[in-house]
Amino acid sequence: MSIIVPDFILDVFKKERFHGDLDSWIMYIDLTGFTPLTASLLQDAGAGAEEVSDLLNDVFSPLVDIVYQHGGFIPHFAGDAFFAIFPKSTTDIYVFTVAVKKVHAYFRTKNAKNRSLPVSVKIGLDVGILSWGIVGKEPYSYYFSGEVLRNSAICQQKARFQDEGIVFTSRIRDYFET
Repeated sequence: MSIIVPDFILDVFKKERFHGDLDSWIMYIDLTGFTPLTASLLQDAGAGAEEVSDLLNDVFSPLVDIVYQHGGFIPHFAGDAFFAIFPKSTTDIYVFTVAVKKVHAYFRTKNAKNRSLPVSVKIGLDVGILSWGIVGKEPYSYYFSGEVLRNSAICQQKARFQDEGIVFTSRIRDYFET
């Protein structure tokens, strides 16, 4: 889990491209119950921080591996959530669906084995055009933006109220109906 800047950004930077669009599948993953769990662990000043570190590695490493094994990348983490971007140029709907199923199954298996882990995954999905850019002068920064990110975040929020925890847009549904 040592990836700091996605390969996509490094590749376009080397080509001296500093902005553009990327047609992508988006998976927004949020771990519900994670924040209260880490807060309770951190109350134990000695072992708490180490337990939180172990828990972060235990939970996030397999998710990151699934994303990268299926052609995606993660531009950044936001607490206990992240966007995973799967460029359509290298990932089709079937590979993307397998990645979503593996993320979801990982948590079902983990929670079945460890009933004391009060963490579940909520996933929002969309497909569409992302804008990206590299800004600044040393140090550089990068961004991804667009309706597709907002839509996947909205779906993830709606997933909080679903038993299965996966909500997707009509654009994703349309791929299965054709």
